[in-house]
Amino acid sequence: DHQALFDRCPWLDGNPNLTDGVAQSNTYQFEGVINKSSVDNLIAAVEGGIEVVQLNSSGGNLGHAMRAFDALRLASVDTVVSGICASACSIIFLAGETRQVPAKSKLGVHQWVSMDKNTDEAETQLFAAEMIELFKQAGVEEDLFIKAAKTPPSSMYWLSQHELKSWGVTRSGLS
Repeated sequence: DHQALFDRCPWLDGNPNLTDGVAQSNTYQFEGVINKSSVDNLIAAVEGGIEVVQLNSSGGNLGHAMRAFDALRLASVDTVVSGICASACSIIFLAGETRQVPAKSKLGVHQWVSMDKNTDEAETQLFAAEMIELFKQAGVEEDLFIKAAKTPPSSMYWLSQHELKSWGVTRSGLS
């Protein structure tokens, strides 16, 4: 019974690609806030063989986004923005082997904020280094880091199609 399978399998939670107990594709829909539970479900889907992740999220917890980044990179999963992908979602997006932002979708970045108000200067510099390393692993230009670092956390910088391409944020399987 497909409903029983759906209820027992946490990585299917929220995945609309299930019809009559048969997966329609190898695509996982990631929507909503980035937190431990949503990333656990995403990682379980990747471990279950999902090859494409469609993202529609305004962000959430950066630590969990970085955990998702590592899992998706290891599995060589492709990423596609299906709506908006902002803030911490951009980190998950950058994990894609191929990365697409269709014309009607948007990718946004801004400064990352520590939830711990007691973060000191050394921790901030260490975090910046980790982010630069992540961007380097993703093969994106430093312009993306600079634009994010200069955009206040109360704002969002939406990348143009030109920036997405020229900064290496999007990429096809041919590169």
